[in-house]
Amino acid sequence: MKKSFFLISLLLASLFSGTIAFAIEPTGTVTVMDRGSNGIPKAALERFLSLSPKELEKMTGHHMNFKERVAFKLLKWKMKWQNRMAPDVADSKYDRMGKWSLVSGIAAFAFCFIPGVAIISIPAALLAIVLGALSVKKARKKAYSVWGIVLGISFLVFLTILIIAYLSFFSFNWV
Repeated sequence: MKKSFFLISLLLASLFSGTIAFAIEPTGTVTVMDRGSNGIPKAALERFLSLSPKELEKMTGHHMNFKERVAFKLLKWKMKWQNRMAPDVADSKYDRMGKWSLVSGIAAFAFCFIPGVAIISIPAALLAIVLGALSVKKARKKAYSVWGIVLGISFLVFLTILIIAYLSFFSFNWV
C-alpha cells in the first residue's frame, strides 16, 4: 500500500512540477532523478512509455483505481510531449542554423526597404540560403530551414526584378 501511494504521489507531483522525473525499473523499483542534472535515461523513458496500466499493476502489486489510471495516462502523455519537445544535442546545432536562416531571410526583406541599410539585405539573403541549405538535411524542424531558403531565393529574385526595372526605366529616358 505504501509503495503504490508513493508511486501515485510521484505521478501526481510530476504532472504539476517540471523539476522532477522518475524511472520505473523492470523490478518495480522507482528511481527519482532531477531532470536538471542528467534528465531521464533514454532506455528508462522508453520502458516507462511502453508500460500499460495493467503492467504497472503487475509490477507494483496494487490494483489501480480509475483516478490512478487517468493520472498514469496523463503522466505518460506529458512525458511523451516533453521528450518530443526536448532539444537533442546532436540536432540542436542544425535547428539553430535553420532558425537563423529564417531570421536572415526575413531580415533581407525588412532591410530592403530601409534606405541606409538596404545594402545589408543582399548578404542576409545569401546567409539565409547558405544556412538553410546546410541545415535542411539534419534539422528536426525542417520548416525553418526551408522557409529561410525560400525567403532568401525569393528576395534575390525580387532584387533582380527591381534592378532590371530600374535599368530599363533609365535606359528609355536617355533615348
